[in-house]
Amino acid sequence: MKTATSRFVIVAAIAALVVLGGSTAAWAEVAPLPCPTSPSFTPDFGFQNCLTLNGTLNGVHNTAYPSFQVTNPTNTVKTVLRLTPNQTVWAGSAWFTVKQPMANGFSTTFTFLIKDHANSTLCGGTDSPCPADGIAFVIQNSGATALGPDGCGIGFGANTDCTGTNGIIKSLAVEFDTFNNDDTDNNHANHVAIQSCAAGAANSTRANGDCNHGDYILSSSLADGTVHTATISFTPQTTCAGSSCPGTLDVVLDGTDLFPNGVSIDLSPALDLNDNNNSALVGFTAATGGAFDNQDILSWTFSPSQTQQVTTDLATYSFQGGFNPNGTGGFDYAAQLAAGSQEVVVTPILKTQAECNTLVQKTFSGAQCIVYHNPDGANGDFAVLFEISCPLLPNSKCTQTDSTTTFDAELGTNFNFDLGHNPGFNLNSPFPGWLKGEGPIDDHACTPNADGSLFQSNQIDSFVILGDDPPAKTKGGSGGTGSCWVATYGQHDEVPPVITISSPTPTNYTLGQQVPATFACIDPSSSNLPEDSNHKTGPYLTLVPGSCTPSPAPVNGFVDTSTLGPHTFTVTATDTGLNQGSNSVNYNVVAPATDLAILKLGNLVARTGGKISYVIGVGDLGPSNGFGVTVSDTLPADTSLVSVSGQNVSCSVVNKKLTCTTTPISCSGGATVSCTVGTIMPLSLSSLNGATITVTVQLGPSWTAGKTVKNTASVTALGTDPKMNNNSSTATTLVTR
Repeated sequence: MKTATSRFVIVAAIAALVVLGGSTAAWAEVAPLPCPTSPSFTPDFGFQNCLTLNGTLNGVHNTAYPSFQVTNPTNTVKTVLRLTPNQTVWAGSAWFTVKQPMANGFSTTFTFLIKDHANSTLCGGTDSPCPADGIAFVIQNSGATALGPDGCGIGFGANTDCTGTNGIIKSLAVEFDTFNNDDTDNNHANHVAIQSCAAGAANSTRANGDCNHGDYILSSSLADGTVHTATISFTPQTTCAGSSCPGTLDVVLDGTDLFPNGVSIDLSPALDLNDNNNSALVGFTAATGGAFDNQDILSWTFSPSQTQQVTTDLATYSFQGGFNPNGTGGFDYAAQLAAGSQEVVVTPILKTQAECNTLVQKTFSGAQCIVYHNPDGANGDFAVLFEISCPLLPNSKCTQTDSTTTFDAELGTNFNFDLGHNPGFNLNSPFPGWLKGEGPIDDHACTPNADGSLFQSNQIDSFVILGDDPPAKTKGGSGGTGSCWVATYGQHDEVPPVITISSPTPTNYTLGQQVPATFACIDPSSSNLPEDSNHKTGPYLTLVPGSCTPSPAPVNGFVDTSTLGPHTFTVTATDTGLNQGSNSVNYNVVAPATDLAILKLGNLVARTGGKISYVIGVGDLGPSNGFGVTVSDTLPADTSLVSVSGQNVSCSVVNKKLTCTTTPISCSGGATVSCTVGTIMPLSLSSLNGATITVTVQLGPSWTAGKTVKNTASVTALGTDPKMNNNSSTATTLVTR
């Protein structure tokens, strides 16, 4: 590309006149784009909705900054969020207007650039570069106008060493500090700190004391004029003791994990999440003081985590016996007792699959017992019943009549699995069971009832298998009685995860339209059977964390609309029983409707046998980009093409100066001239976009003096055009001697 000459500026202005002469209503009222569910500003801040900006200069409200700045219109990153300018005593904050869920954790990634800083004696001499003061990623529940002090407060918190004013309450900040504020910054500049005070207090101690949770000293300056990338993630704790429930916060800067073990912090009291529906505002703050620099956020995405459910691995159990599946035997088993439970005895009982199926199918028709490979230590293949009894209690019944002591355990078995001995087993949806039953004899729970029935409920909460001939395991919970247990598959009381897709829908979307991927993966239902004496509970299967997977993967939360034609969006999920659910939506991508306009100018007069030069201007009156734009020009009879060339023109006002660039476009000639313009953006008074084409023709001998040459050019695009009356333009030339 090259800088446009004044000729192209004039032609771009002609295209702008076409807009003004055609219809100002076409661009006067354009509805703002809807806010995405979560922040998604990439590759830059060209999309500027859904952010609330707050700024102060010398402590007084000022709307000049933060602001959106066009830093280089030729780069991929054109528009940045400038939190503070390279001026003294500014403070700025920017908050995404939609609160984000915090209960299940999150991950956020942003790029930032700090440069153009001052030279100041504050940094050790008049020739010393002095960047100040830094930026911070902040989560808070103080509101969309929240902003702390300038200077060393970095816009979120301060102490008496700064301005003495309070910072943002109910907040957590990860600061990227560039200035050494002595004791406030532990006597170093260029560090990353994680800071949060109690919910009811301001961040009155910004870098030390109870408000500081982690500090990493950097070896180089953050204000080095290069782009830095930061990723901050929070993983909540799944089981908590008492009222405290800290999670783990981690910060990765330019590929380096600053806190490899994470930083333990409890977000709930820090952000007052209980009174805010477990959600909070997210955004950025920054500040300058006696020294300064431009502090820019270039891009930003934020992703709340899916619901996470964690199951206890069998390795944590107190193993009771069995053959080691990694040795010569084929299985082991375990019972993890809750506090206060009595000792239990687990007795394995080997059955053929047919014998076991007879017991199971009395109450669970279609279910089959899983066959373990080598459970007898002699290379046999059997199903295994596990008989649980409590020998220290009367009749080994595992519960006392006064209910003061009950049996409460998590039960599980590891085993070798041979796919060939388990006919009909489906690796994608095995529908496994961990059935619990109780026969009529207290200390022998695996004795069938008189009618041959034994198993009453499916207590399974997880099942693991990797393929043919792997180790496998199943487990579930029990309470209240002695019992008989067996692992099964093909359970008809299970359903796979239910997938709902609310966006996209089976419809047409326009090319490049931001269509959010909105879907839900729902845990399997507790049972397809009614609650009765034979089927009381279970199964207790849940979604595997992270298994709710869309394909193709959404880009920044939006489905693919980058290419025309039919598309398929599919979401799959797996539960802890390995059952898979899936749902798909077909949609179509079409070019958007927009109002294209063309203006053709030519010589007013031409001599006999002479040449005529035409200049064609093409513009888009909006509201959408024009895709697949083509200009065609059928030449008048008895004329021949001399030359044709074209270029896309892009002009914008930067620092009150009009700057234009051009990019060549492809044209072909003959009796009809055709130019492939491609994509053009809507015109506006501050952004002149479009295309210009120059066509020169030679008049033939039939064009004698007094005749009038008329030449019409037209423009088309892939989308529909609501106003066709401005899609062609004719130039008229009088032939003279």
